[in-house]
Amino acid sequence: DECADYRGPERPWVFAQTRQELASLALDRVRLGGAPSRRESLLREARADVDSALRVLRPTELPEAASASLRSLDAELLAELSLVERRPALLAEAEARLREASRAFPSTALPREAALVCVRQALLARARYGSTGDAPQLGAGNAALDRALVLMEAHTDSLVLFRVRRERDALAHARAAGTP
Repeated sequence: DECADYRGPERPWVFAQTRQELASLALDRVRLGGAPSRRESLLREARADVDSALRVLRPTELPEAASASLRSLDAELLAELSLVERRPALLAEAEARLREASRAFPSTALPREAALVCVRQALLARARYGSTGDAPQLGAGNAALDRALVLMEAHTDSLVLFRVRRERDALAHARAAGTP
């Protein structure tokens, strides 16, 4: 409670980082499983955190990459929400958010963020496969993960590498299951 003033909207960068971490934590909790209604609730709360961070950042002069990172995370939240709710229409919004965010992450200047965009592209491809059964989506997802690994070649970022492995496993599981 004492840190509420420090992490409040009057300190936009700290507020946005805190909301981003809370949203990421909720996403991790969703991936642990549980009832679909609980997972849906966590994803909606996480999206509310992202939205509030974006609102606070909008009037500031902080670099575009700060909001782009939040939009990229929101794309991931939307993709997960589409899987939980079985609403493929959310994937178009997720793709638009991710495309918008990716423009702010040149691979030479911000390889970690660009690699995370690639991981999120793979998640979108898996979600599309889950809603349509379109098998080439699995290949597109693996290609996006290959791009992420190329971007991480010169860097040792265990979190990104873990995310690549986890999504690669999810794509393999989807392929093995053979049904969307």
